[in-house]
Amino acid sequence: MNSLYEQAEWVVLSSDSTPLSLSTVRVKNPGDGPRVLLIHGNPGTLDDFSSLIPHLSFASEVVAFDLPGFGKSPPAARTDTAFTLAGLAKVALSLADHMGWQRFDVIGHSHGAGVAQAMAWHSSQRIDHLLLLGSLGYPAHAAYRKMEIPGVPLAMSVLAACLRLPGGRAWLKSMQRGLASTAYFPEAVSAERLERDVDTMMSAPRILPTMARLALSKPCTDLAAHAATIGAPTLFLHGSSDRLVPEQNARAVHQLRIEASRPSSFEVVSEAGHMLPLTHAEHVASRYREMISSTLRRSGT
Repeated sequence: MNSLYEQAEWVVLSSDSTPLSLSTVRVKNPGDGPRVLLIHGNPGTLDDFSSLIPHLSFASEVVAFDLPGFGKSPPAARTDTAFTLAGLAKVALSLADHMGWQRFDVIGHSHGAGVAQAMAWHSSQRIDHLLLLGSLGYPAHAAYRKMEIPGVPLAMSVLAACLRLPGGRAWLKSMQRGLASTAYFPEAVSAERLERDVDTMMSAPRILPTMARLALSKPCTDLAAHAATIGAPTLFLHGSSDRLVPEQNARAVHQLRIEASRPSSFEVVSEAGHMLPLTHAEHVASRYREMISSTLRRSGT
């Protein structure tokens, strides 16, 4: 399994006058297809799209990056909004500005699907299509409800410090194996993927408290509050066997859009779990391409 980090570069943004470094992969393809920004989940990295990007050759440009505090990207400066969907959307929009993109599509996975929606409600004129994979929904799913408990971010910081102790890697691998069995179900996570995820966490223990802070920012409540404001055509793809985010939670956000007469579709991927960008990359790319074609047909172009 090749890693996207082999071609990653640093992009330095100025966010609120504070430089922010993002580990970023930019792929340019021939043709005049769409530009698409890929946003990973919580926790996650740009490598979550390693299987999907090769299937997006019809896009003129594809960009994936590590959100602040994940993968190789250092955390953003601590502010009241740094961990909110709106704060992360601002970072993603700044990255698009850096790339010289005015209009583009966004494919978001899990928490990244929430960030994608926040980008659309803040800058609706710039987002042409939203493809949301295993999206957060409403109300918050069980894992996020647990991380919303006061004191959890501090506990996660303590756990992060403990990774440096003897036996820390073994403990982390055991925990990661349990988390991955839920995220990848009904498929099994490969030994190589598990080791890669453990390596990422060991090299950047800050990911643990960042996970909790993102959940504590009430992203699911924000999604419900703003669902009706997004005008971009939106497609939710959700695994029928997703054990992390129940289908009905994501469907509730879709239904809010339908009730507001917003363009939204919801499709269930049979026998699939939460990690659609890795396990069902070809299907995701196919449905994205069909989505674009459908929009072009309706517009008569």
